[in-house]
Amino acid sequence: MMGSRAFLISAFITIELAILAYAVAAGNVAMALLAAPIVALGWWLTEGPAKLRLPKVVTSLGVAGVVLWGILRALQGGVDVDGFCIFIVLVQLLKVFEPKKPRDHAQLLTLSAFLGVGAVLTSNMLGFAALLLLLVPSLAISAMLFQIHAVRERAVEGGSGSVRLAIGRTPLAHLRGTVGAALLLSFMISVALFVFMPRGLGTQVFGAWGNALAGRVVGFSDRVELGRGGSISQSEATVLDLRVRDTQGNSLSGGGRTWYLRGAVLSDYDPDRGTWTAAREDQPRPVRLSFSLAGGLAGHAIRSSIPQDATRIVQEITLRGAPPGQTYLFAIYDPAFIETAHVMTLFRSNAEGTLRAETGGGQISYTITSVPDEPTRPRKPSPREKQSLSPAIASFAEDVLRDADLEPDPALRPLEDDLPAARLLAAHLRRNLSYTLDLTAPPPGREPIEWFLFEERRGHCEYFASAHVALCRAVGIPSRVVTGFLASEYSTSTDHYDVRESDAHAWSEVESSPGLWVTLDATPEGTLRAAQPRPTGLLARARQLIAAIDYAWVRGVVGFDEHDRSQLLGTEPVRDADIAARLQGVARRMQVGGTPLILRAALTGALVGVATIGVGLALLALWRIVRLPAIARRGLFAPRDPVERLARDLARVLSRRGVPRTPWEPLQHHASRVSWPDADAARAHARLVDLLYAARFAGSPPGPASLEEARRDLATLRSAAGQPTLGPDAPALVA
Repeated sequence: MMGSRAFLISAFITIELAILAYAVAAGNVAMALLAAPIVALGWWLTEGPAKLRLPKVVTSLGVAGVVLWGILRALQGGVDVDGFCIFIVLVQLLKVFEPKKPRDHAQLLTLSAFLGVGAVLTSNMLGFAALLLLLVPSLAISAMLFQIHAVRERAVEGGSGSVRLAIGRTPLAHLRGTVGAALLLSFMISVALFVFMPRGLGTQVFGAWGNALAGRVVGFSDRVELGRGGSISQSEATVLDLRVRDTQGNSLSGGGRTWYLRGAVLSDYDPDRGTWTAAREDQPRPVRLSFSLAGGLAGHAIRSSIPQDATRIVQEITLRGAPPGQTYLFAIYDPAFIETAHVMTLFRSNAEGTLRAETGGGQISYTITSVPDEPTRPRKPSPREKQSLSPAIASFAEDVLRDADLEPDPALRPLEDDLPAARLLAAHLRRNLSYTLDLTAPPPGREPIEWFLFEERRGHCEYFASAHVALCRAVGIPSRVVTGFLASEYSTSTDHYDVRESDAHAWSEVESSPGLWVTLDATPEGTLRAAQPRPTGLLARARQLIAAIDYAWVRGVVGFDEHDRSQLLGTEPVRDADIAARLQGVARRMQVGGTPLILRAALTGALVGVATIGVGLALLALWRIVRLPAIARRGLFAPRDPVERLARDLARVLSRRGVPRTPWEPLQHHASRVSWPDADAARAHARLVDLLYAARFAGSPPGPASLEEARRDLATLRSAAGQPTLGPDAPALVA
């Protein structure tokens, strides 16, 4: 099946794959559910037996409306990848319903190729990469089948009627080989470009377009709103990867150990709205990590006063999909040193020990070194004053401490008892309240924490963390809410934690000594895992295998940066700054040298070009001289294949005798329309066509005797008496 039907099927699959690939890349489920059936319906109506098509004027008006929408969107928010891809999808949805000629099919395939490029700029997730592996061969096959389809359509338009192409096994094998060779060559070129092309060049200019997302950081929030009902996200989408080790490279992962990845620290609570937000402080001075703009490792010491014998924990983190602008850099404990291969501007909060980075978005990999047991700020402790939301909460906290023989009054309680008291309050919440993913909003006018403690008595992690901080503050223990992720899903095959959207978590920190904040979690651990169960058995092994493949893809392909490239090739990293300095040096030399220098440079370039062309021509002439005997026999630029040479000579003879054949017309059909006055010439023409068909489509190459007879037949055509004539097209063509 090599005719138009094969092309139409291949083109339909290509268009559907392109739309599906972008929908998966953008996470647009609605597009996948709506656009794909619309394309299928339009294709069936226009290319199926019904041949129902919208008038060209209707689709043209629709395309004009889409263009106007695209212009308005660009004027309002600028040109972005999503807008560009949505524009392409809308145009495709309109064009599938219109009457289609070969140029319309070519436009649809071109739009599919552009949509694939847009999808690549949108995401680099493993699932999208799998779709891309299907889209690229489908697009290549469709492009090659389009050539056959276009020739057939031109023959029909030229008056040949309904055309049916029958092609033998040999051309089909040749086409498959051509497709395979083209795909293999494209793959090899892509791998070479992937390895040898410097990373990060032009990041500052094309950062928003060039760093696709590998998933988006969702689930985490730097704001807690307790007054709203709803459900906690249970999405299994991976948002970051974590590896933990010591400074000697020994793994600290596994063994059932979990890690709290700090994001936002929330110290200010509004009881009227039930919201926690970060404390206001002076805007931190930004630190730009741009030592190597093309991706060589850049580092920055965040804390300088760290004892030499202090325990250090190294975290290698890959954030799959940071949004453009400022984003939190998650870390275990308070970060002391950061190293990254990405251009970014850091913002550190000294009071909270958090890091934010301003980047162009997309995947970000960084390594953070933390010192868990050292105070972040060696100053006097925070004020140990009672901050009670209500008398009921204060009385509740005081009763819990008194039952354990701990002093509730901070003025009388020793400082070293603050941490045991905070742990006691957290344990009390874990024992007496229950965890749930679903929660209704508190009644209007009720303070959410008090309502949770004394009425609802069940809630999610944000309620437990908020209640714990409220109880601690009621007895004068400095405390705050922290939001981030709880890393617990460890893969033994890759030695990393797979952190998913459903792992977003909230907990509390209390100040146990001046500047030393300790992590405490009041959420019941058993009920937390029961509410968010992990697969077991075969499903667990399959999930680990998928996670390992996904991690290898993200780290080995998506995360292949300039540092990895330079290490692999044993070269120095290529930097934007180096290239810019060289260009500036050339510009300065041009300025100093002026017009004479420019003319000399142009003359030198011209001479080099002429010399290169001359050497090439000399080598070609030498090769022709060596091959002179063979050239003399078959002509200077004749093809080597005797069958192709015979076809070329036949075409030339027919053209000189006034009966030329168009490239898309089959030989037999053309021969049936040629009328020779000389019967010998007619028989010679028929024998030549039969020989060419046998060689091309039956896989029967001619022998020396057949070729000699073919040359005599060509001589007969050249010397035939009379002028041959070309008759009208037949109503049907069977080749």
